[in-house]
Amino acid sequence: MSQLRESFKGGKAVFTAPVFPIKCGGAPQKIMYLSEETFRKNGVRDETDIHYYTNPGVLFPPCPKYNDALVPIAAAKGVNFHK
Repeated sequence: MSQLRESFKGGKAVFTAPVFPIKCGGAPQKIMYLSEETFRKNGVRDETDIHYYTNPGVLFPPCPKYNDALVPIAAAKGVNFHK
C-alpha cells in the first residue's frame, strides 16, 4: 500500500470501511489519514479528491464519543464523507 500511496499523482482516492465489528475499528481511517498526509508531502493533495464511504453512516460506529471527535478532523482534512 505504501508504494501505491507514494506513487499517487492525484485524482480520486476512495477509502471504505467494512461492516462492523472488525478487529481494529480505526484501521480503515488510519490508512486514509496516512495517505492524505503522504499526498500533502508529495505535493499532490490539491489535485486529490478524497472520499470515505461507510455502511453504518458514521465515521466510527462502535463509539459515538470517538465518532464526534473524528468528524471535525475529517472535515478539516477535506475528506468527503459518504453515509
